[in-house]
Amino acid sequence: MTPAENGPMSPVETPALEVRIARAGKELRDTLGAVVEAMPNLPAGPQALAKRIGIDKVLASRLLKAVRSPDPMSTIHRIPGPEPLRRALRAMSKQGVPAALVQSATAAVDRFDDLVRAELGDRSSLDALIS
Repeated sequence: MTPAENGPMSPVETPALEVRIARAGKELRDTLGAVVEAMPNLPAGPQALAKRIGIDKVLASRLLKAVRSPDPMSTIHRIPGPEPLRRALRAMSKQGVPAALVQSATAAVDRFDDLVRAELGDRSSLDALIS
């Protein structure tokens, strides 16, 4: 049973969860940002990125906004879901981005996905907590 199914968390538990969420945001921003920056001849703007790697422009826009966010919680708020992120990473890996960067970012996405599922149950619960 997840903490979300057990009912509200105590105030003592909440800061630890917030710290883990912030860490996940920083890790996502850093690793995904490194992948984006490693794109050879990085296209300017979300439309050009979307066209170049074959993803939709909404995903490209959300990804770019997330990796350029000023703080980890903004990143978490703006970041697309795990499956779209994995699609984007696969697409960028075909553009000559070093495999180690893609693997690091994929691992960060996996940890973020696990955190949301284990601690909160789903993305809407995460969004409510951030708000």
